[in-house]
Amino acid sequence: TLEHGRIAATFDASLGAPDVGGVPAKNAVVRGRVEGPVSEPRKLSIDVEAEGEKLEAGDASLARFRATSKGSGSSQSVTLDGSSDENATLEASAQVDLGKRSTLHDVRLESRRGKDSVTISAKRVDIDPEGVSVGELSLENGKGAVAGSIAASGGRRRVDLTLKDFD
Repeated sequence: TLEHGRIAATFDASLGAPDVGGVPAKNAVVRGRVEGPVSEPRKLSIDVEAEGEKLEAGDASLARFRATSKGSGSSQSVTLDGSSDENATLEASAQVDLGKRSTLHDVRLESRRGKDSVTISAKRVDIDPEGVSVGELSLENGKGAVAGSIAASGGRRRVDLTLKDFD
């Protein structure tokens, strides 16, 4: 509905072969809700959930996945959970601030296969047209760890990493 400059809408769609940002899936069911003032998109309440099969992101292939994005037009809490045919699991989450300069907070990705696992986290990731910076980066694989920061901007790169217990 659209009344007095406010929107209240829900949606439910079944998609065959969706492709979002170069990340294709075999199929997906998407449900969501949008509410709030049309004249102030950053104040909209936006909740979206997608479930599907055969998500292909780079070298990662998820046989089944579930993704959520909840929050406002200015900040979203996003998650992705999935599993592969080889019994591997993936869990990812972040808080995403949207604007001229996008910022991700509390980024976390964990992947497991059997007894093996790897966890990657970053306290803050800043993305703008000039470059990217990753602060308080951490990678742990059960055998060792890497911690530090990475930045690239204007053709310059800065890498500051500390390795622990890597052979």
